[in-house]
Amino acid sequence: MTCALKKYFILTLYEGVQLLSIPMLVFSWLYRSFGRTYPYSHKMLERFGSGISFSENKKLIWIHSVSVGESKIAHGVHESIQKYFPAYAIHLSCTTPTARALHDQFSSNTLNTSVSYLPIDEYCISYQTFKRANPKLYLSVESELWINHFSNLRNLDIPVILINARMSATSFKRWKKFSSLFSMIANQITLICCRGEQDYLYFSMLGMHESKLKITGNLKYDTYEASKVQISKEIAKIQQTRMPWLGASTHDGEELILAQTHVELLKKYPNALLLLAPRHPHRSEAIKQCLERLGLSVCVRSRGENLDSSHAVYLCDTLGELGMWYRISRFAFIGGSMPPHGGGGHNPIEAVIERCPVITGNQIWNFQEEYDLLAKARGCHIVNSPSQLTFAVLSYSASESNLENINHHAFNIVMQQRGSIDKMCHAIAPWLPLK
Repeated sequence: MTCALKKYFILTLYEGVQLLSIPMLVFSWLYRSFGRTYPYSHKMLERFGSGISFSENKKLIWIHSVSVGESKIAHGVHESIQKYFPAYAIHLSCTTPTARALHDQFSSNTLNTSVSYLPIDEYCISYQTFKRANPKLYLSVESELWINHFSNLRNLDIPVILINARMSATSFKRWKKFSSLFSMIANQITLICCRGEQDYLYFSMLGMHESKLKITGNLKYDTYEASKVQISKEIAKIQQTRMPWLGASTHDGEELILAQTHVELLKKYPNALLLLAPRHPHRSEAIKQCLERLGLSVCVRSRGENLDSSHAVYLCDTLGELGMWYRISRFAFIGGSMPPHGGGGHNPIEAVIERCPVITGNQIWNFQEEYDLLAKARGCHIVNSPSQLTFAVLSYSASESNLENINHHAFNIVMQQRGSIDKMCHAIAPWLPLK
């Protein structure tokens, strides 16, 4: 089979799968909308390229991010682009409802910014959407690779640049098995701005030419700033009268582990308060029931309930306030990391910026570089089991001076990593004419 015929076969098969999957996607979005604060059915037509508005007065840059973590990076990139390239409007797209809600919050306070879901990767929908938007540049945060989107952007003479690009060992092995498919996608990419040397090496080994690769550093160190959310008197009172610690971005199963640790903590510190900020807020009712079965009194923030001294847990199931919870907590456990519930971990940088010492489980492969850096500087604590977590929480609770040292080491090492966003803006500048 010739290369051209093989490419045609792959594209035809992929397009057929995309078309056949549309009914299943719609059913999935509707099913996953029941009982959720941020439903998948919200603005669903945008996923088919309908009802999306773009700025008509300025040239456009399209920035895509998948979920919440990547969207926070996108917001930092947005602010830098408006600083360096003020002639351009920005369109922010995403995949998940929580990221869409975050984009909506962000865009309400910024000029020349539009927001939508990224349409599905079906050829006609993709082509018509990008033709109508006519962006001068398409930026994809981290690891999103699309066959039709990238092909259509290339056909429309729109540069495609991956920023903060990462390639895990698992992804590298997977793409290695489908090297022909990767080559098809890679040929449509204009530039890849890698986080570090390992990412650069993986992309290079997959066949990306060095002229299309740059190491610009990890944008996460630059794009996280101290939370601008004002702390109310009610929240400040928590810090003054209780001993709050945080379970941040927790996954199913981790809340129970944290609650069991909290039961042990309460035996020694009766005024301790567990702040729980689950990764998926729609799970709040199930979490509440789970904790109450342990005999813990739970106050739910999204319901407007008043926190008092009888509550052992404050369920922080609202969006956009994580920075504030980090700021008032003595220390935090960052979820998605505790076996067997871990999914690769979550970013510790926001906690460090808020001067909140970090504890995490050992399933942190998505942020291995960041945690290795913090651990080497004695700026975080990695645990392997619930019993080790309990020990770490009790140790952190017993020594304020130790927490201050951890804060100092972690904050300094993060500040030393900054400067990546200027390198990224310099790298994309050739594709952004000022006139």
